[in-house]
Amino acid sequence: MARKPSRRKCPTCGEVGVKKNGRTSKGAIRYRCTHCGASYCVNRPDITRNAQMDRFVQWLTGKHSISETTDQSRMSWNRQNYWCWRVDPVIEPTGQIYDYIQIDGTYLPYGWCLLTAVNNGKVLAWQWCNQENKTAYKQLLKRLPEPLMVITDGQAGALSAIKDQWPNTRIQRCLVHIKRNIRTLTTTNPKIPPHKALWGLAKRLVTIENLNQADQWIGLLQAFHDQWGKWLNHKTYKNQIPPEQIPFWIRPNQQWWYTHQKARRAYNLLAKQTRKATLFTFLDPTLNKQATTAPLPATTNELEGAINAAIKSLIYNHRGLSEPHMKKAAQWWCYQHSEHPLKPHQLIQPHHLKPDPKPAAKQPKPGPKLWDNAIDQDPKYQDGSLHIRKGWAGH
Repeated sequence: MARKPSRRKCPTCGEVGVKKNGRTSKGAIRYRCTHCGASYCVNRPDITRNAQMDRFVQWLTGKHSISETTDQSRMSWNRQNYWCWRVDPVIEPTGQIYDYIQIDGTYLPYGWCLLTAVNNGKVLAWQWCNQENKTAYKQLLKRLPEPLMVITDGQAGALSAIKDQWPNTRIQRCLVHIKRNIRTLTTTNPKIPPHKALWGLAKRLVTIENLNQADQWIGLLQAFHDQWGKWLNHKTYKNQIPPEQIPFWIRPNQQWWYTHQKARRAYNLLAKQTRKATLFTFLDPTLNKQATTAPLPATTNELEGAINAAIKSLIYNHRGLSEPHMKKAAQWWCYQHSEHPLKPHQLIQPHHLKPDPKPAAKQPKPGPKLWDNAIDQDPKYQDGSLHIRKGWAGH
């Protein structure tokens, strides 16, 4: 059976009758016109853009430099891939109700703070802000359905936002953050017995795995109060010590203060969270029956170690990025580590391929120029005090 004649048109002469003529060194099919003899290859801009976008995101979320990623010069890379910065990754909400959500913020260059919500090591949402506060956390939480439990480091803005947005969600304070707070007050090598006991309670807190251990820990905390409660209530009176021994933080009208401030703060931190029942929420039998995840986590280590630390490392590897590009790099990393990320080229929209419009030229304000290289001769701007000097000027 005879082969059908080619209906492909030559892009040079427009005539029908183009045949295949082997391949290029890169494997692309070469065509040759039987009329004018022109040789060409068919280009697929869409395939090229998709490959560019995928390679761009691979570079942006990785640790390699441009020279390690491609053989192109830096200027060629920036020129060909500049349009990729216009693509914005967005995590679409799924409406799934999670057993737990971890929330925290990390501070990045240019004064930005990135809040993230994480479940099982996957980013669910993010929010940019200048610092951790209630408004920023509310913007983060309102995108997600109310979970059974939320794990936080105890930031005041986060707790207030949880109360407003997720009133029925149980709160679990991160036990590692509690331990760090106690360490700040007692140090890791305490010298006096009360500080040693408090540091021992903090170290034991992060090892609790069941309700029996939790009950024993609460008993030890009560025993500490029985032994050292009166000592914690010792007071120092201003009129009983020399002026040079008065702490700098004492107010002018303050007449007394607690002597053992750090030990008292450490104990009150543990006692307050025990009364609020936020230390051992992850062990609640009722909560564990409703949850599909076992065991429930008691810390935000998964978020800080796998998410926040990785984002900081990414920004360091690509140090020198401008402010918008730095934010875009963090967003792409979060998107790539979300639950159901699409391939980067699937997010390309037609407007991403259009060049940014040039800023309109500003029209000069009416009136005399502020800076110029000549004197304006217009009489309406001259009051007789400015003149062009001519001649020898007195010489």
